[in-house]
Parts: sequence; structure tokens; C-alpha cells
Amino acid sequence: MRRRPCLSAPRARCRALGLRALALGGALVWALAPARASAGPPVVDVGPVVDLGLTGANWVRVFPLDPAAGTWRVFFTGGRNYQAGVLTQSTMALARSPGVIIDRDDLIDHAITRCPDGSFLHVASGNLTEARDDSAWIFRYDGDDLSLIGENTIAEADLTYVYNDSPVLCDRRRVGTFVHPRGDEGAPMGAFHWVDEDLAVQESAAVLPGPPLPGSSVLWDAERSRYVSWRAYGDTGEFWVLEFDPDFALVGEHWLKPYPSGVKVGWPQGLARHGALWFVLHLAEREGVRYPSDSGDIWLSIFDADFALVQSVPITAYESGSTGGHRPAMARMGDQLMVTFDTELVPRAAALTLDLSVVGDELVEHGAPGFHGAAPADTGSPGDTATPAGDPGDGGTGEGGTGDTAPAVLDAGPDRRIAVGEAVMLDGESSLDCAWTVVSGPGGGRFADPAAARTAFTPAAAGTHPLALSAAGASDTV
Repeated sequence: MRRRPCLSAPRARCRALGLRALALGGALVWALAPARASAGPPVVDVGPVVDLGLTGANWVRVFPLDPAAGTWRVFFTGGRNYQAGVLTQSTMALARSPGVIIDRDDLIDHAITRCPDGSFLHVASGNLTEARDDSAWIFRYDGDDLSLIGENTIAEADLTYVYNDSPVLCDRRRVGTFVHPRGDEGAPMGAFHWVDEDLAVQESAAVLPGPPLPGSSVLWDAERSRYVSWRAYGDTGEFWVLEFDPDFALVGEHWLKPYPSGVKVGWPQGLARHGALWFVLHLAEREGVRYPSDSGDIWLSIFDADFALVQSVPITAYESGSTGGHRPAMARMGDQLMVTFDTELVPRAAALTLDLSVVGDELVEHGAPGFHGAAPADTGSPGDTATPAGDPGDGGTGEGGTGDTAPAVLDAGPDRRIAVGEAVMLDGESSLDCAWTVVSGPGGGRFADPAAARTAFTPAAAGTHPLALSAAGASDTV
């Protein structure tokens, strides 16, 4: 049977393998090159909006694929199935390859993200009753060939929650999906459903405050060790930013009205953190312009770490009664930010150019080590466990293991962002003899004591520095 990589790997728990144990934890140190003394705008150029030639498709989502070739992985719906293709930036041409990856006619709304191991996690909603948005299914695809390596049911014909437009998480702390309150008919507040390695729902946590979750985005903020949810109140034109601890307890709340009363923001479905800046891709309704339902112009709003507006980047400016954008998404590769959306089932894209001296040259993207933040905390939630070896049914012992030995604990601690030359304390934990090593990165760096779980590391150059905390033993790794 094919072995499946752990969704949330690397993980801090491993079982003994024979007489010796091996565990491997991972942490990232992002060393940022100093910004200019008088930094300019983060976005310096907006390319033309291009029709991708996929009439009848929507839910376009984009991820970096090959920086050398300038290609992007694109997911989209065609009818009600789910497809994938490759976008070449130099020509802005989309090739449908491999094409259909899920051939079903009951999928409606979609969310997809990339996990730390490179695989993709996809949640799709559907209607099985007249109440609508009462069902959802979850799929997992190989990061290279997009073959299906897991699927399960989140809910079917469930009138407790609403399952459309659900943000999905697959990071080192949480794997699962958010669901929305159904109000008087069901749950009064939203929730997060954790899933295990088989994508089965194992636990749910209420997320307060409740609405409005549809069309929102959630991201881990490694600097503040919390999840940040960006939502929008279209009636008032405000962003509603909520900060949650790793267990989704509310720890902060911000109401942002970055634009005059004549502009209303909505559907902030594109969200990224680049350096100290928040990039929020959303709909914008300008006063006096008539848009089709649930649509608007596509704008990028950039905020600093304290949620003050740094730059506003209008990408479209539709005339009243013409059309409007839906379902915005974006991804970064180097100094390029690719934006995708659709207008009345016509997928479109635009490439934006970033000033790396302002946003930093770190390439922490979907699928890179440290995706969306920190190494796992020991919360005991299903999303934090990992199978160190073998098939799911082997009890987590690996080949030749007994499964009777107490777990060995190894935790590399959270990811950090620091300046070049600055020392950062690595807050690791190990029940075994361990050693720190630099996995990769520009210029390397220096450990104060590589044999100590808790030690300091000083990077020698700007960039991303994956660090490994390991304990020697058998040949299998987490």
C-alpha cells in the first residue's frame, strides 16, 4: 500500500522504532534584508487583466509551480467537476493539464490550500436538501502529479451549519475547515472542524464571534502566534479583523474602514503575509456603480502589522451595468504576485510586480517549509498528530516496530522572523539526545550550541533558513 506523507509534518511526536527512536522536528528562521530608509509602495506595477480562455469556469485558485519557467499551478471548476492546469506567465496562456482531477456533478463552492508536505487540501460544498449548502467533502491531492491520495465526507444533509465558501487550513497547527452558523435553524455560531490523517472529522471548536464567515480568509501570524481572520461587512464598507489563539479563543478584534464611505469592501478571499505587510485581495463596490450580485471591482489592499493601510491597488474599474469580479485569489513567486478571479464564469488573471526592497525577498509560499507559520503546539488536537512511518493501520510503529514503547517527544518550536546578523532563541524540546542542523538556505548560520534543544541561531544572509532538530536512531523520519 502506498504510504501517505503526514498532513502536518514535521510533528513533534514519534513512536519508538525497535530499540531506538528517531524524531525530526522542523523550524524556520526568516532572515529579512533591511528595507530602504524611505520605502516606496510595495506594488510597483499592475499588468493587464487577461482572459484565461475558460468560459464556463470559476473558483480559480493559483499556486507557484516552477520559478525558473515562470509557471503557476491553477485550479478551477468546469461545470461542477474540479480541474487543474498550468499558467505560463510570459504568455498568460493556460494549458489544461492534467485536466479533470475530481469528476463529480454535485460540487458547488470550493476552497483549496497547500499543506507543509506539498500536498493540496481541497474542500467542496454541495446541496442535498432544499436548505442548500448542507454538505461538504474533503479531498487531498499529491503535490506533484495531483493524483487523489485521500477523500472523506465533512457532512451530508446537515442542517446544523452552512458549508459554502468555507476557509480551509492545512498548517503545522491545524488541518481542517471552517463552517458557518445557520442561525435559528441550527448552530448559532461558526466552528472549525479538525480532520485526521484519513480526513475524517474528529473534533469541532466553536469560533466566536459567529457570522459572517462566508468569503473570509484565515492565516497564521507567526510573529504574534495567533490566527488572523479577515472578514468584511459590505453594508458598512469595513473589514472585520479577528485574532484567535491556536485553540480559536478570541484575543483581538479590529474594525477597519480604509476607504471613504463611497467604497464598500467585501469577500476578502485572497490573504497573504509578506514580510511585515498584510496583502488582502477583495471586492470593492464603488458608489454609483451597479454590479451584478455578489460582485465588484477587484482591489488589493496592503496593511502594515498594526493594520494601517499602506497601499491601495485597484486592479479593475468596471463601468456601471457591465460586469463585476467574483472569487478573488492570489499567490506570490519572487517579485511577482499573480491575481485570479472570474467575471460571470470567465476566469481572468493579472500579474503584479512587487518591490522586494519593501516586501523583502523571502520566498515563504504555499507548500514551502513553514507554510503559514509555526511548528505544532502540543494541543492534542487531531491536526497535530503525524504518522511517522508505514501505513495508517500499523499503529504508527513503522516497519518492525512494536508500538509498545512510550512516545519520544521532539519539538523544534515556532518559526521566527529576524534581521540578518540578529540571534534568535530556538525554543526546542526533546526527550532524546538531539542536534540542530541547517537544512538549507543562503549563507548558512551559526548555532550557539547545536547539541542543545534550546539554543540560539544567527543567520548569515537574508532568506529562508529551514532548521532541523533531530535525534538519531532508525532510518524513518517524521
